[in-house]
Amino acid sequence: MKKAVLVFAFAICFTYTLMAGNKEESNTSFGIKLGLDFITNSNASITAQVKSNYQLGAFVRIGNKLYFQPEAYYASYTTDQVNGNKFTYFKAPLLLGVRLLDLKIASLHIKGGPEYVKRLSSNYKGEFKWGLGIGADVLGFITTDIRYTFKNGDISSIAQIDNLIHKGGMVNLTLGIRF
Repeated sequence: MKKAVLVFAFAICFTYTLMAGNKEESNTSFGIKLGLDFITNSNASITAQVKSNYQLGAFVRIGNKLYFQPEAYYASYTTDQVNGNKFTYFKAPLLLGVRLLDLKIASLHIKGGPEYVKRLSSNYKGEFKWGLGIGADVLGFITTDIRYTFKNGDISSIAQIDNLIHKGGMVNLTLGIRF
């Protein structure tokens, strides 16, 4: 957890340092997002997960070409369609992003960082995981992302990417509106 706090502090300082000299780059926006989480090692089919898994939340984006984007979500998903094990979570990704391509009508970005995940209505402690993804902004106010959250444990990130569907990470799809 200390590493995640240090990464978070570094990301904020780095973002503000890069934006300090250019007022155009220091814009701030916020918005709402809704999305789906797909548990890649679940026995449930993708269709069943679309029907039962969802998340709803908000985000703040600080910056333009290089930006810091904290998010907060309420998420619900079923881990086992046979037994109906449904859990709710609080999720808070702390993302650092870079806009790679800007066509004025649409832009492409990559982002990643730590994500705090806590199961609600339980005594489970929260944990930090890591996520990495790609997304697009369309017409300046619509934002969409696809992100992979790595499973904590004894498997390396490279092995998880090689065996994405079988190793238990989570694919996250979101659609949002920026204000």
